[in-house]
Formats: sequence, C-alpha cells, structure tokens
Amino acid sequence: CGPWQLRRNVSKGCTCAKSLQDIVICQNKPYTLKLYACYCMTYNLKRDLLVGSCQFTCQRTDGFYLDITTNTTLQVNELMCSVFNRKGQLCGSCKPGYAPPAYSYFLSCVNCNNSNWRKYIAVSLLPVTAFFVLVLILRISATSPQLNGFVICLQLVFSPTSQRILGSSLNDDTTSKLVVSSLYGIWNLDFLRLVYTPFCLQPNTNTLQILALDYLIAIYPLLLITFTYVLVLLYDYNVPPVVCLWKPFVPLFIRFRRQWNIRNSLVDTFATFLLLSYVKILSVSVDLLMPVLLYDQYQNRLSQPYLFNQGDVAFLSSQHLPYACLALFFLFTFTLLPMLLLFLYPCSCFQVCLNRTGCSCQLLHTFMDTFQGHYKDGTNGTRDLRFFSGLYLLLRVVVYASTVL
Repeated sequence: CGPWQLRRNVSKGCTCAKSLQDIVICQNKPYTLKLYACYCMTYNLKRDLLVGSCQFTCQRTDGFYLDITTNTTLQVNELMCSVFNRKGQLCGSCKPGYAPPAYSYFLSCVNCNNSNWRKYIAVSLLPVTAFFVLVLILRISATSPQLNGFVICLQLVFSPTSQRILGSSLNDDTTSKLVVSSLYGIWNLDFLRLVYTPFCLQPNTNTLQILALDYLIAIYPLLLITFTYVLVLLYDYNVPPVVCLWKPFVPLFIRFRRQWNIRNSLVDTFATFLLLSYVKILSVSVDLLMPVLLYDQYQNRLSQPYLFNQGDVAFLSSQHLPYACLALFFLFTFTLLPMLLLFLYPCSCFQVCLNRTGCSCQLLHTFMDTFQGHYKDGTNGTRDLRFFSGLYLLLRVVVYASTVL
C-alpha cells in the first residue's frame, strides 16, 4: 500500500486511512495524498509513518496543501527532505557529507568537507566588535526615548523567526530585499546574515549545536564590555602594561567626546547590548526548547514529544538535555531576571531587601537609571512610573511568543 493507506483484505486491496484533523487528506479514487502546509510526513527508523509540525514545507505549497501522492512508501522521505539535503524523521538530520549552515537562516544542509571556524568568526564576531566600538564611542543608548520604540519595532518585525521564513522564501534575484532585511537585522545582532552564501562550521555538526552557537553572538558584546571595564579599573590603578596599552586610544576618545566618561559610557553600552541581545537569546532558547507532537496513520498521538528544529531527537532525551539546561539558564538569566528587576526595582520593599542583603551599590543604581531615568519617579507629586520600563521587555516576550505559537 501507498503512504497513509491500509490493506483491508486481499480482495479489496488498499484503502485510505482516516484524515488527520484536515492535516492529511487521502482520497481513494484516484489515490491522492495531500499534506497541510508546515507539516511533514516521514518514516522513522522503525518504518512508522509519522506526521508532525515542521518548517520545511511552509514555502513549498501552491495553496494550503502539498501534494505528496506516491505509490512507493520509501519515496515519502525523499519528497519531504531531499530538496533540503536532509533525511530522517521530520527531516531532522542532514545527509552524509552535509551539515547545517552556520550563521544562516537558510534551512538546507550544505556540503561540508572541512572546518570553517575562521570564516564564522570573521562574519559573525568582527562586525559585532566594530559595532561595539561605535556604540561605546558615540554613547548610543537604545534605552533612550528616541530609540526605545524604534528598536523594539525592528527587533520584532525582523526577529530570527521572520528572518528564517524570509530566507526560505526569497530567490536569488531578490538581493536588495536580503540586504535591507539584514541591515535592519543589526538590531538583533545579525549583520548581513541572509546575504552570505551558506557554509558549514565543521563536519558532523547537528542543528542543536548550530542553534546553541548563537548564544556566543548574544553574549559576546557583554563579554567585551566586561573586559573593557576590567581594563579601565587596571588603568585607574596605574598598572604599567595597561597604561601603555590604553594611552594611544585616550586622545581618540576625547576627540569624539570632550566630556567623555568611560564608566557611564560602559553602563550605557551594556544596557544597549542587553536590549539588542534580548530577542536573540529569547529566540535561541525557544528554538532549543520547542517540542512537537507526532501522529501516526491510525491517528494515535505518540506519548514522546520530539524537537521542532531537530525532529529525530526526543524531547529531554540524553541528547537534548544539555541544550535544554543551557536554554533554561540563558532564558532565566538574560530574559526573565532583567524583566523582574525592572518591575521590582521601584518598589520600596525591594529596595529594603537590596540594602539588607548588601546588593545595593552605585553601579546597580547607575545601570537601573539607564533604563528608568526617563520615567517619572514619584517625586514632586507625580506617580512612580518607572516600572513601565519592564513592559518593553514583557512586550518583546509576548509578541515573539505569539508569532512562534
């Protein structure tokens, strides 16, 4: 029998199984099999025919359904996955000799015979370094009233999810659209990501490893800021090697900012890159944690969920658990914790807790003033509206979650 068909008996031959919630439509005369967009139908290693949500068919349908009629069961995986150089359950793995593209939103696996770490560092970290220097010198503050609304709009419109859909739908003759999208993607720390020809990182890498690597791009500018702050402290203590290293750059900084305060500028820069990294960290964490439910042709739902971005890996299995822990750590540390801090910091009871625990310091006050200094603080008969700064982060979470779900 063909895919999604059952053999009733020898005389009647094969007949279609029941449709699966309008996701799978099978007709007997003539035999046709259609699959709803953004769903994949593949065989697993046990030769079980499974259906689940995926991203590989979203742009391959003329309407809402993809025609996958075939009389050979072995051709189903080829129909689903071969165009992306993939194989396996929900097209979760790359074919031999191929690997997922690094620093790319394209879905197809690419030919991979050697390591490309130098190229990856050149296209992903060097532009971030140049952008960091520009933000530091010019004291660009994404938390300012002039930029806050602008940044949040561009972050959500050109989020990694939107870029991934755009990358899979645009053709080679739409270079201008790719350039425009990549330039706006700067506010999510994506520099011309859709323009580069897809390349692999090294052989035998999987999708989870490539996804988790984006955490490096997100925290890299924060590490640069920490390193710069340490250099400033060593310079203040007149450590000879640091003084000699730092001295040539001081006239340059003064030329750009005559009243340039390196400490305040570092705080502004840290707040700016924390905002720019926010959606990226949120996106990577969701990509590493998003499960998908699978159904067989008898309309039975499998008890074991699998991963949406690597459909052949069981959710919270030994292969997935390290990445799940990493995602939860980043989700709490860089997404939920800053949001809670912005909401709770204006509360007097929270200030008492900070003073009693010894966590209250001038650096924290300066950092929070970067986010909340433009709001009314309750003095001169006004209402304390500083908590509103946390709503901008909450809005990012809500809007991004709605687009993903």
